Amino acid sequence: MIKQIEIKLNYSFLYKWKECGDISVITNADPGVYFQIFSTVVSPLSAGSVLEVVAGNFAVVINSNDYFLAAVDRIRSFPLFYKIEDQKILVTDNISSFEKEFIFNEAAEDVFGKIFCTEGNNTLLQNWKQIQPGEFIFINKLTGDFLVSRYFIFRSKLPTRKINRVELRELFLNVFRSIIDTIGSKPIVVPLSGGYDSRCIIAILKELNAKNIFVYTYGTKDSFEKKIAQKVAQQLNLDWHFVEYTDELQDSFFTEKWKEFSYKNHHFTSLPIEQDFFALLYLQENKLLPEGGVVLSGYLGDYFAGHYSKFVNVPDDENDQMEYLYANRAGKFIVNSIRLYEYFG
Repeated sequence: MIKQIEIKLNYSFLYKWKECGDISVITNADPGVYFQIFSTVVSPLSAGSVLEVVAGNFAVVINSNDYFLAAVDRIRSFPLFYKIEDQKILVTDNISSFEKEFIFNEAAEDVFGKIFCTEGNNTLLQNWKQIQPGEFIFINKLTGDFLVSRYFIFRSKLPTRKINRVELRELFLNVFRSIIDTIGSKPIVVPLSGGYDSRCIIAILKELNAKNIFVYTYGTKDSFEKKIAQKVAQQLNLDWHFVEYTDELQDSFFTEKWKEFSYKNHHFTSLPIEQDFFALLYLQENKLLPEGGVVLSGYLGDYFAGHYSKFVNVPDDENDQMEYLYANRAGKFIVNSIRLYEYFG
């Protein structure tokens, strides 16, 4: 039974929490839409029904007289954490706002060392849990009842089938048309490697006549990825910048700025990723990075090719694989990785 609720919300990157009455929302879209949608929630059943259909990137906390709700979207864009102590629950987007001395969970540490993130609702800390992608917690304040519920699971509702190239092409084009419409006149920033994912993004953007594209590549000057990226950029007449990763460059950037980012980014659930950090910092400090840009990266493209099918702990069943990879690897490690772009504005 929960009798006391303590909440601390202080997200430290680009987006901020907005409040309207009992409802707090963080999103990269218009919060007013979410205030209106979530004003209809009165019970766990209605919460699940609303969350099943609401789209976008968000987290929501509702602290009314009768109930408490905390939920994240389907990919856990903005993580939330909770800890139950006797009859009290702590809810936050930053565990460090409550904890100053950390007691680690050895089992979670073992998993973390293998897949670079925690599994399920575990964090690296004892007693602290996270709200998983597509999940919410609900507390009835009249009875003290506490509920954890998944409103979305990464499973196909239809039998899988092979898709032909024509269908796949049209699917990609429609997705990118929607992305380009949403971006509008903002610069499009693409990290271009020698891999298929980022080259696919660039090719579709060019085919759809997207404007104001800024492309960067990083690494050693003799790497095959740099050579491929440069060739692609030249053939497509792209605004391309190469950031050479030298020992001197990387040493100079392991500074307070990196410490600040990594500390704010890991959330005791995922390994901070530095691979783009040096390039973005270099581009920003040299005033090359366009302001207000929207990054389209090639993360997750290899999921569809089955690249992670042999990942540690991944189940054999195809639907179970999808659920495991998106709820864990994607919803934690990948989402935390692309937080880097948000950090640089």
